[in-house]
Amino acid sequence: MLAPALLTVSVLAAPPQVLWASDPIPPGCTALLFGDGLGRVSRVELARLPDDPPGTPGKLAFPARAARCEPLQPSPQSVKLRVPAELKPGVLVCRVATPDGLSAPVWLNRPAAWWVQGDQGTAGSPGGWLRVQGRC
Repeated sequence: MLAPALLTVSVLAAPPQVLWASDPIPPGCTALLFGDGLGRVSRVELARLPDDPPGTPGKLAFPARAARCEPLQPSPQSVKLRVPAELKPGVLVCRVATPDGLSAPVWLNRPAAWWVQGDQGTAGSPGGWLRVQGRC
């Protein structure tokens, strides 16, 4: 009878998981984070990433300087946060904290190219055209 009780305690002590976030989200608006273990969120940390040269970013390291946002309407599967209006538009990263730990960093407003079409298939020729469709 003791083993099921220990299993239940270990599952409850897991850090929060964010599986999806609403974006694009401009400054001054409210973002929705969806996942698990979010009912006891004590704070949400949010930072704007610097505008680096184009390319594929490496591993995401959470910035040392991050704004603390008040969690809004926390529930076991979701929490909302208001993106500060004074932030410049751009790529954001956030994470949530509960008594059980921190979530992994979550991107907001990260560009995602869904498909590319050009006058040479997936490429464009000099003087030709290139169309990229996606989000953010």
